[in-house]
Amino acid sequence: ISEFVALVLITGITVNSIDPSQRGFFVQTSVIGAWNAKSGSNDHVLVYQDGYFSYSIYDKANKKFIRTWGGTYTESGGQMHANVEFDTESKDNVGGHKHFAAALSGNTLKFDAGTGVNSWTRIDDGNANLAGNWRITGRMRDGTMQPIENSARKTLKILSSTRFQWMAINTETKEFFGT
Repeated sequence: ISEFVALVLITGITVNSIDPSQRGFFVQTSVIGAWNAKSGSNDHVLVYQDGYFSYSIYDKANKKFIRTWGGTYTESGGQMHANVEFDTESKDNVGGHKHFAAALSGNTLKFDAGTGVNSWTRIDDGNANLAGNWRITGRMRDGTMQPIENSARKTLKILSSTRFQWMAINTETKEFFGT
């Protein structure tokens, strides 16, 4: 029995002495999930899910929305590539492509999307049951579900484990209808 207790204690000490960010099954290798950064009184939140992202900036203390933008993205070779599908700051950004150097280390993401914020902390890993990029495909009208045809006008909801954003957009006219 004493050999068993000693083995358990040694194993426990070994496991507990390893920094969680160094354990292979805890190390994050993808930006999927939600990220947060602060700049003055502004909160910046990024959500990456299913090849889609949203970036929102707001002043929580003063209850002020500042900006949101997003679209599709890919990661490769230390680069983040974004195709902008919506931007509340300027319609001129919609349809554009942005490329950023990016580095992921544990729960820290380093990159600057042109807002002066370059260090992000992971909020969650985007691994909840309903996490994903959801497109609204129907609406209830007079008790009957009516399908919404695929078009440039779409309503999306992006969910990580703890954050969500919905956006109604038109990628042809570059309109943003709400969030």
